[in-house]
Amino acid sequence: MVAPALAHLVRSYPNIQVELSLSTRLADPIRDGFDLVVCKGKLSDSALTIRPLGSVDSCVFASADYLARRGVPRRPSDLAAHDCILFRAPPRKARWELSGVSASETVMVTGPLRFDDHGAVAAAVVGGAGLGVLPFHFQHTRPDRAAFVRVLPRYIVRGEPAQIVYAAARHVPQRVRLICDAIVAAVNAQCPLAERR
Repeated sequence: MVAPALAHLVRSYPNIQVELSLSTRLADPIRDGFDLVVCKGKLSDSALTIRPLGSVDSCVFASADYLARRGVPRRPSDLAAHDCILFRAPPRKARWELSGVSASETVMVTGPLRFDDHGAVAAAVVGGAGLGVLPFHFQHTRPDRAAFVRVLPRYIVRGEPAQIVYAAARHVPQRVRLICDAIVAAVNAQCPLAERR
């Protein structure tokens, strides 16, 4: 999501070099030697400066092919009868919590596919393997966005807070400020439905 913004940044500031490392583990900028880290979840380390990015909520997607074969879920409880693509879940089952305008519902879902990467979930959804929970921006920023059909459009899956963290210091290097600004601008542009918390 932020790679194009970083590419524009290094064109504008040729003295800045950026190395982007993607990982599912929580990195510590001080311990691991990073200028900054983008992460999800609540943080409490007072030795770090935290710049909130908001909370990017998700929704349920499917392909038109899958819905033609299996039918369109009309209410959250219908999800239990569908093949669901699981993300970082125990084998074969997961708990999806869907928030509506007036109430939330929790549904136990099952499925034969389980991934730890949103890109893999998206590919399986497009391939017609089942229903998947993906961040909103997948519907707007991917070249294959027309292949995603939003299911249960009155419900969302609340996301964890996301933030940029870096070592607290009196003087923040200009490169860190510029990269933070580029990431915030990319999130605001590509995730217009991000819920600020």
